[in-house]
Amino acid sequence: MLNLLPPEIKQRQRTKSLFYSLTSIYVIILVLLGLGVAGLTTWKFVLQTEISSKQSRVDQLSSQRQGKKEVIAQAAFIEDRMKVAKQFQESRQWETMLNTVAEATPVDVELTKLALTTAESTKTLTLSVAGTTNNRRSIVLFRDKLATIENLSTVAIQSITEGPDRQFIFSLEATYKDAKKS
Repeated sequence: MLNLLPPEIKQRQRTKSLFYSLTSIYVIILVLLGLGVAGLTTWKFVLQTEISSKQSRVDQLSSQRQGKKEVIAQAAFIEDRMKVAKQFQESRQWETMLNTVAEATPVDVELTKLALTTAESTKTLTLSVAGTTNNRRSIVLFRDKLATIENLSTVAIQSITEGPDRQFIFSLEATYKDAKKS
């Protein structure tokens, strides 16, 4: 085959063909780079979503763990209080003591307070009784009856005041001797 085209047209066609080839290669390279950047961006977004999801789960588990620790601490505190209460209950005959105080209370005396407190410095127990009555003799009689109770000592009248309607408001205190159950 014989080519009758002049050499400059041949050269122009080769240059044009080379230009189109290079342009096509550049376009393909740019498209591939764009796809690579898009792929990396998508991958980064997926990883960040996964990381935030896992971080959220870690935070949730940490919160649950903290809640469980608080419940365990509260349970330990309650268990400790129950042990102390059990030891306190076992070491004294409270029902017998309350029944004895009830039996010693005169008919016309109304008790408004009955408390047992512990002095930390001396570890002594103090029974405090307060109430109201219509006559002073009942207060003295009540004090004397409390003084005869086996586990009480130094029963003393702390105060007597006359209230409205000729009511006498009084308070007594006694030291409770630590009597163990037999």
